[in-house]
Amino acid sequence: MLVLAAALTLAACTPGTEESGAPTSTQVASASTSAPTPQPTEASPPPGDPDEAIGTSAGPTESNTAAPDGSAAPPSIVAVPISGVPGLDSDDAFCAAWSKFGGSWQVLVVGSTFLGDADRVATWEIAASDVITTAYAGLLESFPTELASEAEIVADAYFGALHRRAQVAGTSLGEAGADPEAVRRLGQVWLDALASRDPFDADLSFEVPDDLRQVVGAAVADFRSRRVEFHLDPSMVIGAETPLTDAYLETACPDQGTLSGQEVDGG
Repeated sequence: MLVLAAALTLAACTPGTEESGAPTSTQVASASTSAPTPQPTEASPPPGDPDEAIGTSAGPTESNTAAPDGSAAPPSIVAVPISGVPGLDSDDAFCAAWSKFGGSWQVLVVGSTFLGDADRVATWEIAASDVITTAYAGLLESFPTELASEAEIVADAYFGALHRRAQVAGTSLGEAGADPEAVRRLGQVWLDALASRDPFDADLSFEVPDDLRQVVGAAVADFRSRRVEFHLDPSMVIGAETPLTDAYLETACPDQGTLSGQEVDGG
């Protein structure tokens, strides 16, 4: 059964490092909603000597090892953590839709739980509404045949929860006066924000275009009058039994389960 993690683990915005070189993380209070969990990503070791120290998100490190001729060796450039929601441009239609859908879900629940800024997160929901509803349709259209036995419960009890909330946000946006072009532009700004998301930060680099601020503000006010904050919404507590879908998301898509609170066992 997939019960999306309620205890959210968010890496510190400026993570330290342990002796192993892996980013340290801060355990935070449990959220009241079950939702996708952000997973800190450890930098991959660069090719070369496996005993060489591996840098992490704390930043590049310099090597103090002298070159064979006795001169100082140049600084070693190390890998940095992945940024952005993985899989947004996947060639697999199901996985690409899942990255937009699950990535939006993860960002919304983390922001709602930790930022303490209900208007900001509601603004995200308004902007993301078309992306989420479109991604939902894409998920169902490209749903893997091997998961067919779970299709109905996934569509309703699992993916349906976020879809229904996004539909309300979309209604608020339309009634506030947003035309299709405004909806499209907001959706693109949202996708750009997902693509550059810092996985160590609960906030998101997202700004409403100046000419859309008034309509978005009206939509936010209307939406907040219709629905409680994301992390307080009891309909977002997911307890659907979808083991096949869980396993598929964990192994077949680029995020490797991180968007649904799963992790691949590399052992």
